[in-house]
Amino acid sequence: MGTSKIIDKFKIKGTKTFKKMPDTCPYCQCKKIHEVEILGAYNGALMWECDYCHTFLLRFTSRTTEKHLQKAKNLLIDVSNWEEIWEQQPN
Repeated sequence: MGTSKIIDKFKIKGTKTFKKMPDTCPYCQCKKIHEVEILGAYNGALMWECDYCHTFLLRFTSRTTEKHLQKAKNLLIDVSNWEEIWEQQPN
């Protein structure tokens, strides 16, 4: 039985990496790409996402991205009380 990877939960096509945010999506040519940051995984954009086809584009290799994602796997952020979050202790 293999171990599941967090990265497999993202819709990522291919293995090409983009160190800088691409100007257009290589799959649908949409010009609206945004940064994806994962709290606790990496300080900054971990990957990019196309606003049109919702494909995630790698900034780092799959292996490196998975290592970063593993750092955040036990974090829990409860957004139901987002307004009072600043009053709480970090989890």
